[in-house]
Amino acid sequence: MLKDQLRKFIQYRERILIHGSFWLAAISVAFISVYFTHGIDFVQRSYTSLFEAHPILMSLLAPVGILLATGVTRFAPMASGSGIPQVLYAAILARKSVHHPLEDQLLSIKTALVKALSTGIGFISGASIGIEGPMVQISAAVFTAVGRVMKKKFPRIDFQSYVVAGAGTGFAAVFNAPLGGITFALEEVVVGDFGRLRHLVLVAVIVSGLTAQALIGNESYFGSPLLGAYSSSLIRCALLIGILGGILGGLFGRIVTSDFLRAFGRRWWIRALFFGSLVGVIGYYYSGKAGGSNYSITREFFSTGVASLPLSFPIAKLLATAFSALSGIGGGILAPSMSIGAWMGISAAKLAMFPNLKVCALLGMVAYFSGTFQIPITAVIVVMEITHQYDIIFPMMIAALCAFLIAKLIMPESLYHVLIHKNFTHTETSDAIEIPG
Repeated sequence: MLKDQLRKFIQYRERILIHGSFWLAAISVAFISVYFTHGIDFVQRSYTSLFEAHPILMSLLAPVGILLATGVTRFAPMASGSGIPQVLYAAILARKSVHHPLEDQLLSIKTALVKALSTGIGFISGASIGIEGPMVQISAAVFTAVGRVMKKKFPRIDFQSYVVAGAGTGFAAVFNAPLGGITFALEEVVVGDFGRLRHLVLVAVIVSGLTAQALIGNESYFGSPLLGAYSSSLIRCALLIGILGGILGGLFGRIVTSDFLRAFGRRWWIRALFFGSLVGVIGYYYSGKAGGSNYSITREFFSTGVASLPLSFPIAKLLATAFSALSGIGGGILAPSMSIGAWMGISAAKLAMFPNLKVCALLGMVAYFSGTFQIPITAVIVVMEITHQYDIIFPMMIAALCAFLIAKLIMPESLYHVLIHKNFTHTETSDAIEIPG
């Protein structure tokens, strides 16, 4: 009798400690996300002010800044790129019983710090990047650090759940979209396999999202735009924008995963200067608006309804994002994809004479997101969450599905998984790894 009670007490204590570790990591991620976002917002505003005062100088300094941002990743090679392929591969390795030598590099605290530094330098240099990929990797690094401590105490614990929870909480915290974080973890990170601690993954994402909301409020990422009236032509609009989103998303994937980098060999500094120069040219031509995530300009459009950027802007932003990724800088491509999609929808609406630009912008965000990353369910849910728009879910689903199917014809496998195959599956040493996406 006493032995049974003692065993139950030990099991209960173990559950409490495991649950507490997920809560602790989730709350920590929420705080990191909020302050990291504030810091990057300050850097982005500084870049905008500097560019307005010295456009030629800032354009000329772009390749130097991107070179520096890429150079710091040499101290932690896994900090290069968006960060999401690293987390996906870490989740794959966590399923295996044998410890892989790359596991300690993919999600270490050192890698997370270098990633944050590279991202910050990239923003002040005018690179077309976002913080969501870095935040996913940073979040996963925090959860991994906690998971490693718990693994020593409880060797049978499911370590993969910590990696998956880290990815989901980072995504949820940066977009203030808990449901989007859950679907991202399901649809992209583990493709439906949550591991034995699946309920704790869900709890961690929710706790992180609620903590972030407590710190910054319940305001959605792009506000709550007033859409106005829209007609039955919305379905035709969704089809057109969905097809366009699939084409552009597939082409973006092809560019980022091309074998063009082989021409540079191990001369990473030449690669960084070359693509940094291209980013600088685009930045100068578009008055600095192609840099960063373009979040503030897109949010301003949803608030005012004034579309001030030229029709060619989404193509320019797509190329600037691709070139930034190819440079080897540590920066995300998810947030810029929101901007590319929104302005793609606006440009398509103007050319096809669809009257409601805001609705077309939302459809463009869903379509390009789905076409680029080939996760249509996450695309619909995230855009609904970050704009508080639920009335047009059916057209959003049409746009997402069309984009997904078209992108599959251009790029049969999703972008992040192609990057994993190119950068990790045939490589055992970090020195030979180049992570462009």
